[in-house]
Amino acid sequence: MGDSGYALSDVLITPYPEDQSREDDNKCLFNVRHSQARVEQTEDIFGMLKRRFPYLKYLRVDLANAINIIATSAVLHNIALDWADPLPLDDHPNLPNLPVLEQPPHVDADQVVIVNDLNAEERRLRASVARDNYRSLMDPNATERELRKMAIHRAEAEARRLARR
Repeated sequence: MGDSGYALSDVLITPYPEDQSREDDNKCLFNVRHSQARVEQTEDIFGMLKRRFPYLKYLRVDLANAINIIATSAVLHNIALDWADPLPLDDHPNLPNLPVLEQPPHVDADQVVIVNDLNAEERRLRASVARDNYRSLMDPNATERELRKMAIHRAEAEARRLARR
């Protein structure tokens, strides 16, 4: 999942453009949920790293060292997952330990799409169809919180559109 600064591709789902999300409630709701998922995934990843390596909570080094320390922590975390080393519990007693998959989940052959033979425009078109398919599978009923976020999203998009004039 990527933000709108990246191109839609067969390996990266991006939100709908602002003009489309302003006009279509379903596309706006997809963008809100897409954004929430990206934030949650990012927060979850950093949370796992901080649980495994608590020193990351108090990292006070220059930028170059911070980049190296975080990258090394991510590599070590992935090795720990491969070796089924359990993720330490956080300070919160109600937080469960995350399960470690011993094998990747099974994927049926018909779920795998090979796109190496497609040009860039064909890949974007295929990715656009895939994004529309994901959107059609989601629950079209927005929660109150999502409705508020949709209103904010539309207002901000309109302000950006007016600023470009």
